[in-house]
Amino acid sequence: MSKSSEEWRHFFEESGVKDKKALPGYLQYIEDMEAKGLPPIFEMQHLSELIGVNKSYIAAVTKDSSAFYRDFEVKKRSGGVRVISAPHPTLLLCQRWINGEILQHVPVHDSAFGFAQGRSVVDNAKMHISGNHLLGMDVKDFFPSIHIDAVQDTFLGLGYPPNVSAIMARLCCKDGRLPQGAPTSPAISNLVCRNMDKEISDLTKARSLTYTRYADDISVSGEELGSDVLGKIEFILKSFGFLVNEGKTRISKNGQKKIVTGISIGTGHPKLPRKEVRSIKADAYALLSYGLLPYIERSEKPDPLVVERLMGRVAFWLQVEPENPTAVKLKSNLQALSDQMDRGRFRL
Repeated sequence: MSKSSEEWRHFFEESGVKDKKALPGYLQYIEDMEAKGLPPIFEMQHLSELIGVNKSYIAAVTKDSSAFYRDFEVKKRSGGVRVISAPHPTLLLCQRWINGEILQHVPVHDSAFGFAQGRSVVDNAKMHISGNHLLGMDVKDFFPSIHIDAVQDTFLGLGYPPNVSAIMARLCCKDGRLPQGAPTSPAISNLVCRNMDKEISDLTKARSLTYTRYADDISVSGEELGSDVLGKIEFILKSFGFLVNEGKTRISKNGQKKIVTGISIGTGHPKLPRKEVRSIKADAYALLSYGLLPYIERSEKPDPLVVERLMGRVAFWLQVEPENPTAVKLKSNLQALSDQMDRGRFRL
């Protein structure tokens, strides 16, 4: 529970604040932060007490954050690998506190749909259903492109003093960049991109176009895109330190396949792409027909969590098409199989 202004006044007086002239400034800072719904933080010791970790640990992270992560690689669907930096447990605790107590209380731009409360990948796709033309762009190395200076400026912009902003920026960055794998990175990326989202949104609104961003996936739609829109958006992205993955830029017109963040919108309604639907149905029918172990043995890449992963794919299908009868039936059949496995009774 946060202290009242009077409680803070007593706290400072009992703490023996030497500079009495600074007291009104401290109280104004507290009042300003609490008006934003954010906790006032004065220095490293205070932050350590709020989080519940030792000050020496925070000091060590701020000196060399890279020692407090474990890196591993995951394969991308499009090829290549993505480096995930998983924070050690205590650093994870610090980042979760910053995320929950600070970052989640700050509004993002209306155009940002990824990692934004109350907005989903389906909501993002629906924004572009009525457009005749669709432009899709992918930002290259999104999280690592966000420098620690931009993160520190974000905390400064929230009202935190320079010393506290620098400490929290270092707690949230690895090797001076935003790491993919930290729980703070998604929310920070949206806050860092607020001005960029505004510039692109202003550009597109002036042309009666719709702009949304889902993390590194940018979509613009409308009656006519115009020949210079792509170049102007690339220029804005570059001015904020981002580069476009040229190989993933795509423009679709009426009658052509339109995919936004993995969702087909060409029919005027959000649907799962037919290729993914066929893949899910084939995997599910084979699994339910042959049984778990024969299915795994037939697979080129055996996956002991195949049931759970398939249930996740069906759940996403239902998120996109809640009343699709095939998806509803598959969910029921796969849940029954999962229940049998939990009871230890399933067909080998």
